[in-house]
Amino acid sequence: MKRRYFAVLVLGLLAGLLVFSACPQQASTPTPTLSPTPTLSPTPVPTATISPTPVITATPVITPSLPPTPTPTPAPPQADFVGSPTSCNGPTTVSFTDLSTGEITSWAWDFGDGHTSNLQNPSNYYRYNGYFTVSLTVTGPGGTDVETKTNYIYVYGCST
Repeated sequence: MKRRYFAVLVLGLLAGLLVFSACPQQASTPTPTLSPTPTLSPTPVPTATISPTPVITATPVITPSLPPTPTPTPAPPQADFVGSPTSCNGPTTVSFTDLSTGEITSWAWDFGDGHTSNLQNPSNYYRYNGYFTVSLTVTGPGGTDVETKTNYIYVYGCST
């Protein structure tokens, strides 16, 4: 198909040349002059207007938090003590030893003779005859406990 088209085209061109050369009026007409080739200016490149970059603000994401782990409450302390000697002839000093258990932050002793102490392992001087009830109160983060020993100290033979 391409050959046939080419052949027809060539024949058509040749026929046109024959007609052109056979025309007497055409032969005396001067060859037209071409006007200067137009100057092409570069195609303008479209410019883009740059606008400020939009500010994107993030929406805070709220992460659910776990409830706080409860701090276990310490067990309450258990007050206990011993004193030595617990029976004496005449005025004497009795030494007390704290045997309490648990977390303890303070001690409060009452020796039953009007004297008190906040020491952990105190001593008390008994100068009068009698039976004396001794109490120890211990306090800690878990609470308070009291140990009371009724007539715990017996002092005799004191001159009054």
